[in-house]
Amino acid sequence: MNETNLNIKSVLTDLNSQQKSFKSGQTIFHKGDQNNHFLLVEKGWSFAVQYIDQDLRSIQHVKIPGDHLGYLFPVNAEYSYDVI
Repeated sequence: MNETNLNIKSVLTDLNSQQKSFKSGQTIFHKGDQNNHFLLVEKGWSFAVQYIDQDLRSIQHVKIPGDHLGYLFPVNAEYSYDVI
């Protein structure tokens, strides 16, 4: 991780953050969910996905270690986030 991401991680630790683990294929949150969690990817990958139908999805962006997703304030999720 670069220095900026280490500083973000330090701030999150100071905010009494909790570490969570997700398994491959697991959805972190779904489109439309009320989301007020700021998540920092430490290991693995996640992607924002928009489901077009039951068997077809469009990947909007990918999150890798050092990236964040979510917000510190309540907002409805624009995309579903799945773990690769």
